[in-house]
Amino acid sequence: LRNQRDQIEERITVLKEEIEEHEDTIDELDESISTLETDLVQLEKQLDTAEGSTKETVLNAHARKSELARNRGQLEQQRTELESQIERLQADLQRRDDLISEQKDIESTLTDLREQEEQLRSEIAECKNRLNRLERDTVEQFNQHMDAILERLNFENIARIRLERYT
Repeated sequence: LRNQRDQIEERITVLKEEIEEHEDTIDELDESISTLETDLVQLEKQLDTAEGSTKETVLNAHARKSELARNRGQLEQQRTELESQIERLQADLQRRDDLISEQKDIESTLTDLREQEEQLRSEIAECKNRLNRLERDTVEQFNQHMDAILERLNFENIARIRLERYT
């Protein structure tokens, strides 16, 4: 159980590191998206002012705008995927925490049951000893009473009546 716990704790550490890496990547993606949005705004301004410019400049600006929009979409998709992965990792961490808690509860219950078992074994041994004493005393008293009865009745054809204990 300790080995399992160590493995789970090691896995938790790895998952936390992965979450931090993903959060750093998200921050970087957010910065990239922000930069792309700034570039896109600048290009849109250039397009607005370039209406009087040559046709080639307008086409280049539109191409660059399309490329930036495509890059932005890809970065947003990566961000969404990373956020989903972080949520899954956090759920895994929660499940592992729950398992560790459940394991501790089971260990505690097991310890309690072992203590109860030991106590019951002790009580059983005491009861067996008491039963043996009572049986021995009962047989002894019975035999003494029978000897006394036979002596008083003076039966000549009966030598004795005895109970014997077999253990």
